[in-house]
Amino acid sequence: MEPPVLLAMKMFCCYAQQYRTQQRSNSKNTSNNTDGRCFPDKSSIKLNLFHGLCGDSSDVAKLELGDRIDEQEGDHTKPTTYSLARAYGAVCDGLCLSDEEKVALSLDSFNKFAAIAKRNAFIVTTKSPFKTYYEALLRTTGGRSSARHKDAMGQLAVLLGSSDGKLSRYMDGQIEKKCAIQTSSLFTLLPKMNHSCDPNAEVCGHNFVDCLVDVVALRQIDVGEEITISYINVGRNAGKSSTDKVRR
Repeated sequence: MEPPVLLAMKMFCCYAQQYRTQQRSNSKNTSNNTDGRCFPDKSSIKLNLFHGLCGDSSDVAKLELGDRIDEQEGDHTKPTTYSLARAYGAVCDGLCLSDEEKVALSLDSFNKFAAIAKRNAFIVTTKSPFKTYYEALLRTTGGRSSARHKDAMGQLAVLLGSSDGKLSRYMDGQIEKKCAIQTSSLFTLLPKMNHSCDPNAEVCGHNFVDCLVDVVALRQIDVGEEITISYINVGRNAGKSSTDKVRR
């Protein structure tokens, strides 16, 4: 499943928790209400966790999110559409949403979260723990030439699918693939910064060894001047990546 869709599922869970908390509060206030006043119902809940971030439920097909659906109508093929119904059903089952809750926590709202995630999130690969593990393995087994190290590497090769207990040329890539997880991260302040083809700041992630990113000035920024970043690559290969095309 695509990282932005997985992120949308997490966002939807936060939204559902917020909704249920509000419902419990409304129920308590209603039971204590003696003067006939009405309190907010489920229709008043807002997407305030991610307020101000661009992305709409109608963007799902444009952003090619979810399952691709190709339909034939007679001799003609209908325009390709995309659906997040399967992902939405999975998260609804996980949250045990009632039919009443699904009215407020609808597929349309899930689609909106997915569009927000796709338009605003960073696709990141977490730092692989294998390098640290291998350095410790070298120290504890006595170095590359020791019998203990060769035995440990043989066991590792078998775990990675080797039939002869030897690491092949490309197995280090397999290790990185298994250990370094690709995911989406949403930093809610960054999407609110405007784009410029001549930005005065840039975003630095420090290889995502933690959950922080920094906005670093590229030049002197005057007092009162707007801080801008580039949504796309403005270098030699500007706009050529799939991410750049979506953002453009």
